[in-house]
Amino acid sequence: MIYEIISKYHLLSVRDTHHRFKSWEHCNNFFIAHKGNLADENLFDNSCLQLAFYLASWGMMRGGTFLLQKDYRIHKYFIENVVMNDKYKKYYSSMQGLPINKDDIEGLNTLIDDTIKAYEDNIKIINGIETRVSVTDTLASKILLGVYGIVPAYDRYFVEAMKSHGFKNTKLCEDSIKDLVDFYYDFESDFEKCRMLFKKDGINYPPMKLIDMYFWQVGYMLANPDKFLEEELQGICEFVSKYSQKINPVSKFQSRGKDVSLSKDKERVLGLKEEMSSHINNLLANSNEKGISSGEIHETMNFNKKIDLPIVFRQRNIFVKVIPTVCNLKNMLNKLEENNWEFEKLKPWEKRSYEAYKIDNVINELIESKKNEWPSIIKDNILKLYGEDIGASCIDIYLVGFVSEEYGIGINNMFNLVKDKSISKKLNSAKAIYTVGKGDGIYLDLLYNDGKIKDWDFFDKWVI
Repeated sequence: MIYEIISKYHLLSVRDTHHRFKSWEHCNNFFIAHKGNLADENLFDNSCLQLAFYLASWGMMRGGTFLLQKDYRIHKYFIENVVMNDKYKKYYSSMQGLPINKDDIEGLNTLIDDTIKAYEDNIKIINGIETRVSVTDTLASKILLGVYGIVPAYDRYFVEAMKSHGFKNTKLCEDSIKDLVDFYYDFESDFEKCRMLFKKDGINYPPMKLIDMYFWQVGYMLANPDKFLEEELQGICEFVSKYSQKINPVSKFQSRGKDVSLSKDKERVLGLKEEMSSHINNLLANSNEKGISSGEIHETMNFNKKIDLPIVFRQRNIFVKVIPTVCNLKNMLNKLEENNWEFEKLKPWEKRSYEAYKIDNVINELIESKKNEWPSIIKDNILKLYGEDIGASCIDIYLVGFVSEEYGIGINNMFNLVKDKSISKKLNSAKAIYTVGKGDGIYLDLLYNDGKIKDWDFFDKWVI
């Protein structure tokens, strides 16, 4: 999967020798070649120009960015204070090849901070007005990627892809880079294959540049599903979902290559844990025979959460195509019955709800059943849906439960999520997601009245 994704970049560069992707190569190659000679005035001036054009080519001079109002020499402060600083010269070569080790990453926070200060401390006026500029993670990371190749570019698509993979730390910092190093080593053979592909064309792409290419492309594809083949998206979603489920907080980076031995105390604890697990499983088995579900036991014992809630499951990204029309499932089914179960007689917003749950699949069962049996029929059908067949109204139930469990109950937390994940800039969209998702979830007995998950058994089956 990783090779297929990154090779898309390579193909574009091969087909177009002047593609904007080349801007990074020109910039990075210049700084590597002249890192010790920037005191020369001509080379110094050229370094500012190289960095400025690369950043412009990579979208850092659009809209209201402060760089748009400055000439290329604005980068002189960064070149003087950071690039020409001897303590940072180690980063030129540290990430150019393998293996990646801890020494390559230590000290990055200081480099990041000094990069930000080089701009924020020296830019005081924009268009004749005194102001205070702010350097984002996106800008700082693109600067460091262009000069050193030591970090990927933390832009919107990259960060969203990280989150989809299950990474918790998505801010530009040492700890986040360590997580990405873990990912690199998890798929080292794939990344090495990519590195060799570029090397054939005389291009040396360091590990963090390959990481950048992979995550950016995944983020772009997930955010723009209409531009890609369904098979491609399904493959990506399956890969992302599996990795998100397996990822854990224990850092492989810190323990890489080391043998881990358990102390006697730990062995006793693990032995006790196995005995407890066996006892609990026996209790659950006996309870199931008596008609008591594990969800009821979960609720009675007041556990906060039974399972992890992934961002991508069943090849469906929970942040894409989730804005519904405001029509709840219960009302739609009642209207459908009133209209002799004829789809064409439904209102447009009712049709959207109908399609979101793929009611066509179970229409005959609904017709032959009593109203109190409808929720069970709908839930069984939901568990048969995959990918984009899980419509907006349907996925909104999951989204409300996800927000309530991960961020807290209440519509304000939904507002924050919709904004943070760039789902929509409109508050009405967040309100629609919350209203429809919560209402349908309560009707199906999947959510409590406050939006928290009630039927963990169902969610457990749903996210498989």
